[in-house]
Amino acid sequence: MRTAISAVLLAVTVTSACADATNGERLAQHWCAPCHAASGQDGSAPALPAIARNGWFTRDRLAISILLFHPTMPDTTLTRDEAVDLAEYIATLSKVPNN
Repeated sequence: MRTAISAVLLAVTVTSACADATNGERLAQHWCAPCHAASGQDGSAPALPAIARNGWFTRDRLAISILLFHPTMPDTTLTRDEAVDLAEYIATLSKVPNN
């Protein structure tokens, strides 16, 4: 498991330099918005800006979490690049460090 996580971390770190927040926003509207309402008041999941403000997350950690650890995400498979784009967009909702 550590080897797989290390491989994903390296791939995400290398890819994050080319992240596309505009594509990430499109992905968020399609895949995230139903559960991560902008207001965070529907109770199903934290709002994306609240996730962005979580001090633990960096863009890389967020992309890895989306790829590997999101427990209740609908049946969808995001590519590594899509996860990085999504993390880049979420980072624009609040100041999130690069690494």
